[in-house]
Amino acid sequence: MIAAPPAEFTARVGKARHDLNNTLGHVLGFAEMLLEEAHEPGQEKLRPDLELIFLTAKKLVAQISEALDARRVAAGPGDFREFHAAVREQSKQIITAAERVAKASRPLKDDVFRSDLARIAAAARKAMEITPGLLTISAHEAVPPPTPHPAFGHPLPIRWGE
Repeated sequence: MIAAPPAEFTARVGKARHDLNNTLGHVLGFAEMLLEEAHEPGQEKLRPDLELIFLTAKKLVAQISEALDARRVAAGPGDFREFHAAVREQSKQIITAAERVAKASRPLKDDVFRSDLARIAAAARKAMEITPGLLTISAHEAVPPPTPHPAFGHPLPIRWGE
């Protein structure tokens, strides 16, 4: 039977889930607004990258829900290295696409449009910064491995927080 992770770990994962969803909510909101504006003359060529930004952020939100699901975390410790890599890689895709759109939109001279793109890139950078800071130590790594009990020659069960 796996012991429940400590409350501190569960709270840290909950905070990461909240902060990442909040940050990616900004990406989704701004990308959706920019996609609506991309129907105007001269902006059609920007749609593919704006759609990439929106869909990548949406995919990340789904991965956050799965990887940081409260029931899953409460059921036992996990390894977040793959999750870290996914957030990092997809955030980089969002940043790169936002930079391409910003460059392609220079002739439009739309400062609000470019400002929104800068906010998207900043939110994606924040997602990359949040994840390692909040989840660098998985529950497995937070607890030292069992050591043999001197009197019995075998490890005693690990209890969280001891």
